[in-house]
Amino acid sequence: MKNCVTVIELSHKFIKVLIAKKIGNDVSVFYVKKSPISHLLENGAIVDKEGLLTAIARINPINDEQYNIHELISEAILVLPPYGLEIYSTNQTSAVIARERVVTQQDIINLYSIISNKRLPVDNDLIDIIPEIYMLDTGEKYAVPPTGKSSRSITALAKVYTLPKRINAQYSDVLSKAGIN
Repeated sequence: MKNCVTVIELSHKFIKVLIAKKIGNDVSVFYVKKSPISHLLENGAIVDKEGLLTAIARINPINDEQYNIHELISEAILVLPPYGLEIYSTNQTSAVIARERVVTQQDIINLYSIISNKRLPVDNDLIDIIPEIYMLDTGEKYAVPPTGKSSRSITALAKVYTLPKRINAQYSDVLSKAGIN
């Protein structure tokens, strides 16, 4: 389906599938299905990988005549459990690369890259970077990337979300074996 996002949640009791479509600036959820599972996950860890693969195979492809959905899930957003979640604050500065000293999207990408490549305090996988404030060398602060603003440098105060490598690896491996990117 065009412009749709499929979310799969693997919880200790259910596999939940949600399909949403972006319409303008809004997101419209138009399909939700949950399939019971038990004893396949415990405290965020997968305890029965083969059982979980079988459970995923029961919901994929989605064939729902009532909603006229016939969809093979080949890509999905995986919602990982927060077991072992650690959040760190970081403060990172990068030089603005344009000669005109105007912040561009590339400067924001560079800033994220610097944060992504920074060594984590623990041996976890980086899951997400959530900026809280962007600051220019003038001291101006912004909640959103200040593209188009003049500055020699840009600083991001951000939260870095991490999970133990085993959690990320287990879930990614199961979805990969189920044919879902």
